[in-house]
Amino acid sequence: LLLSVFNSLQAQDFPKLSRYEIGESGFEAYLPCSPADVVDSSVSDDGSPVWTAEVEGGDLLFGIICVKFAEPLGFDAELNTQLLESYLDYLKEAFEVSESVGYGYGHVLELSENALGMLDYWLDSDGYEWKIKGWVSNSYLTVLYVGGGEGELNEEASNMFLDGIRFPAK
Repeated sequence: LLLSVFNSLQAQDFPKLSRYEIGESGFEAYLPCSPADVVDSSVSDDGSPVWTAEVEGGDLLFGIICVKFAEPLGFDAELNTQLLESYLDYLKEAFEVSESVGYGYGHVLELSENALGMLDYWLDSDGYEWKIKGWVSNSYLTVLYVGGGEGELNEEASNMFLDGIRFPAK
């Protein structure tokens, strides 16, 4: 039932997206407006820098979480995917997700060597729908999410946001 709800979402008033830097992180993402005034930076328990931002566009909320690992993970695709899945599971609790479609594995990120992605659709406890995509490489992890409003989610435009992340240049 949840999957059919998300499959029925069609193009409406999805905002125009432009590429913006995410604070001083080196990450770039397509967003409906500049996140410059709303980027929060912190350091995780293991010393990894973390940047987060949320901006509104139309009737939707666009969010991004970017992490630069304090110590690179290495190139073990299975372990990196497990780490990303664990982080998304943590976010499900934090976002009070009541239903999810289930992770879709095997996504690759253009122009980012060794980046692996996972996709999911969530329904939170307030009844808001979200499309989530997480990416992980040996040095970075990022999660992008869009939804949470009254606007309808255009699949092609939301994919531009979710697949448009650019990791920092080395």
